[in-house]
Amino acid sequence: MNPERAANLMRDEEFVAELTKLHELQIQTIVNSLEHDVDVRENAYRMIKALSVIRSHFQSIADTKEIERKRWKIL
Repeated sequence: MNPERAANLMRDEEFVAELTKLHELQIQTIVNSLEHDVDVRENAYRMIKALSVIRSHFQSIADTKEIERKRWKIL
C-alpha cells in the first residue's frame, strides 16, 4: 500500500470510528465478563492488541513519506 492511500485511510473518520468501536466492544467484553471467563478476557485482550497493531501498521505506512522527507533534511 502506498503512503498516500494509508494516510487517506487514517484520515477517514468512518474507518477510524469503526476501529475505535471494535476496540470499545472488546473492552466491554472484558468489563462484562464473568469472574471465571478467563479465556473470554484473554481473547478480547488479544483482539485489542491486534487492532492496535493494525492501526499502527497503517499509521506507519502513512508516515513513511513524512519520515523520508525529514530524513533528507537532516542529511
